[in-house]
Amino acid sequence: MLPELSGHLILDWSAPCLSSFYRALAASFRLLRFDLPGTGLSLTDASPYTVDMHLAYVDDVLDAAGCESTAIVAAGLSGPIAIAYAAQRPERVSRLVLVGTCARYCGPAADGLIDPEMPDILGRLIQTNWRIANQALTSLLLPNADAALASWVTEHRISTMNSDVAVDIVSQQLRADVRGQLAQVQAPTLVVHHRDAQQPNPALARTLAERLPAGVLDLRPGSADNPVLADPAAVVAAVRRFLQPERHLLTRRETAVLSELARGLSNRRIAAELGIAESTVARHIANVFQKLGVDNRVAAVTRGYDIVRESPPQRSSRRASAH
Repeated sequence: MLPELSGHLILDWSAPCLSSFYRALAASFRLLRFDLPGTGLSLTDASPYTVDMHLAYVDDVLDAAGCESTAIVAAGLSGPIAIAYAAQRPERVSRLVLVGTCARYCGPAADGLIDPEMPDILGRLIQTNWRIANQALTSLLLPNADAALASWVTEHRISTMNSDVAVDIVSQQLRADVRGQLAQVQAPTLVVHHRDAQQPNPALARTLAERLPAGVLDLRPGSADNPVLADPAAVVAAVRRFLQPERHLLTRRETAVLSELARGLSNRRIAAELGIAESTVARHIANVFQKLGVDNRVAAVTRGYDIVRESPPQRSSRRASAH
């Protein structure tokens, strides 16, 4: 999970929306998060921020975690950074999820973009009054946020980065333009966006998905500019579906058989429970093994844990038949 502007590995848990999002992701995946140098728990390391530095820092985190390749989830201003990383390090990105973001934020107003002079204006305001500049930044990036969310985002940013660091990070991330790198992104990419979002608008998300070689657009009902903060449960569900495609490879009957395997039932018992022939059960089990890439029952249940957990049991009162 790439940080947007700033974050704090401890304080982030004080926000119900963020903590629920992280906990839900961590329930299904190994979740890696980090604070950018100069922010959060890395506040003392305040080297001048650049996008290249951000990419190198992602390398360092993955190396330290012993992770050769990973799926990356990025929201808002971290989206262009994630795109640049996927384009420049294709061997390290297996899948990419971009939430409420676009390929560039500054450009013609007619395209729904921010005035190119805004980074300089914000930079001067940050140096003069960081709190007021921070409020303006929140209004700019989250125009649809309610008062409570906007207040939390503003206060959280104040507590996780100082004005000197903010000038660099805000300027660099607002100016990031990765349109020229989209064609280099090899990883399958999911673009999640709300239909009535303002910043970025849905047209930018649609263009982003179309220009990515393996891009898929998930345009959801709602007006949140950052769905991670406003609708974390829906985003987690979309991420799970995208990162665990095996869930959708199994048919309904195969899923039912897998659920019975998780109960430790024999083929004969499964056949009786589901009202199908024992030979049909064996065929379904073979298909499950093949689709999940496993060769035994324990591995199948382990690999399909989320499928089993979320699938209601299916029972039949019919006698076993040959179909």
